[in-house]
Amino acid sequence: MQCYTYWSSESQACALTDLSEVSLRDENGFLMRNLLPKAGRYVKCNNRKRLGWMLDRFPQLKTEASLLWEAWWSNRALVRWLLEQGISPDVPGCSGHTLLMQAASENDVGMVRLLLVHGADVNHRNEQGETAFSYCCANNSLASAQLLAEQGADINTVDKGNGSPLDWAVCWSAAEFREWLVSMGARRNDDTYEPWAWPRPNSDCSGHHYVVDSVIVKDDGSCQ
Repeated sequence: MQCYTYWSSESQACALTDLSEVSLRDENGFLMRNLLPKAGRYVKCNNRKRLGWMLDRFPQLKTEASLLWEAWWSNRALVRWLLEQGISPDVPGCSGHTLLMQAASENDVGMVRLLLVHGADVNHRNEQGETAFSYCCANNSLASAQLLAEQGADINTVDKGNGSPLDWAVCWSAAEFREWLVSMGARRNDDTYEPWAWPRPNSDCSGHHYVVDSVIVKDDGSCQ
């Protein structure tokens, strides 16, 4: 009989679950209803031993994006370990969004590099045709954009909204970023994207898309 324990995020209580009759032929919902929530709890409590056993016993779990996303939001240090266990960095989440897109949007250069080392597709597109490079341009993530470009990112993609990375940058990124894009050969695709002063009045000083009560944009581009 094979049993394992998991930690409830609510009560931190230990529970036993009998897996003696679970087999790889159980394909009609068992994985999602039973194994995946427990694997997510292991991610939260950093129980690598139990999580590793589950990944070895049920390799289908390696195709589940929710484990990487759970690690991203609750235990980011575990992302590297999950990648080393064979979970693909390109497993898409909601709307085809990948972890590389999220890391790029947050300008987490270390995580962008880690995902690329583990084979992340630098030009993966989500359901809207957006790429990690597009997200850099929409979030003023210059360092991540430069790294992606070095690794072969297409800087002139066009998403389903008809926007190019440079179109997004003229709305959401600083002049330094825009100038770098132009120097790299980036092109506008939709001139209806109106250039804005930096930072935008409805963003915080870092450029992220937060609505704040009051941001004063000075002539030199700084904010207070």
